[in-house]
Amino acid sequence: MQHLFTINSKGRVEIDPAALGIAVYKRLWDRDKTPTKNKAISELSYIYYMCDYKSYVSNITDLDDRHYEVCKMVFEKDDYKIDSIIENCMVQYQKDIPISVSLLEDAKIAINTLRKYFREVDLMEMDIKTGKPIHDASKFSNNLKALADNVDNLEKLEDKVKRDTASNSIVRGGREKGLYED
Repeated sequence: MQHLFTINSKGRVEIDPAALGIAVYKRLWDRDKTPTKNKAISELSYIYYMCDYKSYVSNITDLDDRHYEVCKMVFEKDDYKIDSIIENCMVQYQKDIPISVSLLEDAKIAINTLRKYFREVDLMEMDIKTGKPIHDASKFSNNLKALADNVDNLEKLEDKVKRDTASNSIVRGGREKGLYED
């Protein structure tokens, strides 16, 4: 539900009042009984940073690592435990994600898996039985060359996602869509 959450000029997540018409967000909002709603806003910030592709931690594809980073940012501690209300809000948030965004997330995971492989492969590792290298250095080199194409394609996909999501929020004349326009 990307249009229901925005980041203001102070870096604080703001919720569109329309989001409170969705039961899971209303439940999260209403359980914070304080007038400032700081806890609810922090939890909504957690949801935004964990789920939105525009979040600057979205390149952290390992969800445990992302959770750790987001908790440090939002709650200033790294051992924050989410509950079922936050989990349900995250599921709801992700329901409105376009297919191109899902593909972008999958591509980032694949690229990061390749990055991990390149960091961890030991070209000097030998097969005990044959005494020959386990990994073929020429295949490794060819994969590195292909990686540049993968990164270029990832950048093209990111550009497509930006165009897709921008075109969903702008109407003719350059003005943004109103809440009930489609």
